[in-house]
Amino acid sequence: MSNNPADTSSFLHGLPLDPHYVFEEFVVGAHNRFCHAVAQAVADNLGKAYNPLFIYGPVGMGKTHLMQAIGHRVLLKEPKIKIFYGTAEQFMMDVIECLQGGKLQVFRESARSLDLLMVDDVQFLASSEATQEEFFHLFNVLHQSGKQIVMTSDRPPKMLTTLADRLRSRFEWGLAADVKSPNLESRVAILRKKEHFFQGLKLDENIRLYIAGKLKSNIRELEGFLKRVQAYSQINGQTITLPLVKDIMRELLPPEDWDEEDQLVVTTKAAEPAPAVEVPVELSPAAASVKIAISPNALSLDAPPAPAPEAEAPAAPDLDKGIPVGYFYPDGHQPELHQIQQRFQDVIKKHKLKFHIDGVFEHAYAASRDTSLEVFVEKCLENRLRIAIVLGPPPNGGWPEQEFSQSLLEVMESRSLSMQLVPWEELSKDYRYLNLALDITLVSRKEGLRT
Repeated sequence: MSNNPADTSSFLHGLPLDPHYVFEEFVVGAHNRFCHAVAQAVADNLGKAYNPLFIYGPVGMGKTHLMQAIGHRVLLKEPKIKIFYGTAEQFMMDVIECLQGGKLQVFRESARSLDLLMVDDVQFLASSEATQEEFFHLFNVLHQSGKQIVMTSDRPPKMLTTLADRLRSRFEWGLAADVKSPNLESRVAILRKKEHFFQGLKLDENIRLYIAGKLKSNIRELEGFLKRVQAYSQINGQTITLPLVKDIMRELLPPEDWDEEDQLVVTTKAAEPAPAVEVPVELSPAAASVKIAISPNALSLDAPPAPAPEAEAPAAPDLDKGIPVGYFYPDGHQPELHQIQQRFQDVIKKHKLKFHIDGVFEHAYAASRDTSLEVFVEKCLENRLRIAIVLGPPPNGGWPEQEFSQSLLEVMESRSLSMQLVPWEELSKDYRYLNLALDITLVSRKEGLRT
């Protein structure tokens, strides 16, 4: 098996590591300091420190970032090491494919040659008993061989009640570390760090404080809002100001998440320098005791990162003819499709966005697990489109929306196609359509599409 997580020549199909998901790009604060320290310990003492490492916490808190950072550091030290990074759902699909093709033994031999196994969202192993069985045996083989296992989940092992007891108990053999929600200072530091990934974006500190004060749920939400602010500014040729950000905030958040208080805290108390944190690392009896010391400076959230080189904002794309997209909707729900199309027109007109969306085709799909997701790809490629707007399956359609969207997203992204999902429960919410419209323009800009 190749050490490249993206290699598909084996029977275990992994994902490539994101080049930005390294320890140096991870913003450390009180909410994640311990988890960050143990992840570094694992990367530096593979198979000896905290095996398995189980990282859990809510969506968008940096679990995947820490996991991939481990992979990056290990590969930097030992480029030929064999690693796998992927989701539990991918693992399940590989098992099923090999079962159907009579190649399960080859799959086992391929998987058991790993030095580092990294699996995201292990809670989704619950949907397949066969997958749980294979993962159980793979876990045992790797652990007994001193190979490192790292997993993430949205909840601690004890709460994975849909998994077999013997599998859940093994997840507790090493260390379970949780990532909590960031505080205000951490969210401001995260915004400052993330700005460097958006060309020409430089926010005033008051704007950062306002955004951090409103968006409290997860890091992904902060990054998504920065992306939308930049898109809104570029599309309409407006300078990013606090009033503009407030207007966008009102439109991009659902009403239940918005309050009328506009008071802004413009100063924050400087945090006292944190003492060095020592994390004991439990090693095998044959190994010496190791301690990981974290420099106080490395934990400081007050010192801004080195400024990125100034760059001119890219010119607005030529959107005069509309952005070509394909529409997919559950069979028998064409009225809801027309509702989506009208909502897009209304929100684009309301916000005076300088583009429109051109529907090239409309395709109905059966909302059941028997539906081939390759059809979505084939229809897009057949019409030479890169963007698909998809209405999720209805609640009684027999295909849970989360499972549907995750599976379809992986299939579409594997062919570099963009899926813009309208969840069934958000059919009538304007903020969803503005979010999607801005995402679509960013995709069209990235792909160099003409509208």
